[in-house]
Amino acid sequence: MKTIKIIILLAFASLLMSSGCSTDDEPVLCDCVETQYTLPPGANAYQYFSTILRPDLDCDDEKLNISYNGFYHTKIECD
Repeated sequence: MKTIKIIILLAFASLLMSSGCSTDDEPVLCDCVETQYTLPPGANAYQYFSTILRPDLDCDDEKLNISYNGFYHTKIECD
């Protein structure tokens, strides 16, 4: 009888521990937009090319500085 109580207690404790997940583990969702430019840094002005919605990015991926990605000069802004 004592063994059954211990097993039930352990099962209940593991159930409580598994249901106690915090929301800190989930990534913060943001609406990110990638703006592409065609002229390189050092030119008189960046020439706007296009804007792409990027649902695959989160708030940590925001890059306000314009950088070159191999094809375009890009800036990523998130709301």
